Formats: sequence, structure tokens, C-alpha cells
Amino acid sequence: MNYIKGKSRDQIRIECLEEFVEKDSEVRVIDKIIDSLDIESLGFIIGKNESTGRPMYSPKDLLKVYVYGYLNGIRSSRKLAKQAIINREVIWLIKEIQPKYRVLGDFRKDNSEALHKVFESFVDFCIELGLYGKDLIAVDGTKIEASASKRKHYSKNKIAKMKKRAQDKIKEYIHDLDKNDSIEDSEDIKLNKEEIEEAIKKLEEKMEYYIELKKS
Repeated sequence: MNYIKGKSRDQIRIECLEEFVEKDSEVRVIDKIIDSLDIESLGFIIGKNESTGRPMYSPKDLLKVYVYGYLNGIRSSRKLAKQAIINREVIWLIKEIQPKYRVLGDFRKDNSEALHKVFESFVDFCIELGLYGKDLIAVDGTKIEASASKRKHYSKNKIAKMKKRAQDKIKEYIHDLDKNDSIEDSEDIKLNKEEIEEAIKKLEEKMEYYIELKKS
């Protein structure tokens, strides 16, 4: 059959992270806006990160992951953590670091109110720069119009409606994050419980075996 063939998985390739995303990709907008923010003044908890010991993840990198998740409708810290491994846009955005889902989840819980403010500020900023597309706040995987040449001018009434819709979507998104993370945490607890019960069962079987050996 004359099928299109993929490349060999053993083929060595040299890639640059900069080639992972298009020049007009919305992730470049996320990157620039978050880098420009004074997140400490917005209420984010900035942990101590001494020069010695294990370094921490940058709060801005974790924030970029959540803003990306908001714009693309990814409503789970576990799924966001997976994106850092499989999604070239996210890999580019946070420069190939791979935070675990619990790191992301703890960051969100510790900074819930500040995260909400950033989502609102991000939407406001996009509106002001003319980067606001009709689907920006749809949270359904659509792209924002990342081109200054496509700047749009809106009436005050239109902007007020946009912001109100954005606020509703942000609340819905954060609520879904809380709910989905809670469900996934419960599943982890259940799994751990099953693993513990299985380990106890094996230990009991070994104890019985040793008891029988002693008797013989």
C-alpha cells in the first residue's frame, strides 16, 4: 500500500525550543504578559528560594501553565501536568520544566484568589491591546487574535459585557479545577488504600508461611 510513512523513531534530531510554536501563537502573548506582571503585589505567595538546597519552581511558570489551561479549557491540575510533557506549546512556554500535578495543585490552592485576579487582568489586558477575539473567554480551546494589526475598538457597554462574561467563565473554570482536583485526589487515596491492603495481605501470607516452617 502507498501510505504516507512516518519518520524512524531511532532517527536523531536536533531541535530548538523556539521552533515549537508559531510566531503568532497565543502562548507568546501569555509568556509576555505573565513575565511583565508583579505577581507578589497581586497577592501570590512567593516562597523562600535560597541559593542552597533544592530550588523551587518559579511562580510565574506555574501561573503560565494555569493561564494556558484557562484559555484551552484544561480543567485539572493532573491534566495540566501532563501537558508539560506532551504539549509542545506548554513545553515552550515553561522551557521544558515538568512540575508534578501536586505542585500545580498546591500552587493553585495557595493562590486561589490571586489566580482569579490574574485571569481577570489577563482578559482586561488583551482587550486593551486589541488582542481580544470573540472566543477568547469561551474556554474551549480556541485561539486569541494575537496581532496588533487586528486591533478592535469596543464601546464601553460592549467591554462591560465582555468583562462580565469573562468573570463568569473564570469562576466556572476555578470551580471546575477545585472539583476535578478533589475527585482525582480521592481516587489517589482509594488507590493507595488498595495498595496498602494488598501489601498487608502479602505480609500476612508470609507470616503464615514462616509460622508453618517453624512448626515443621
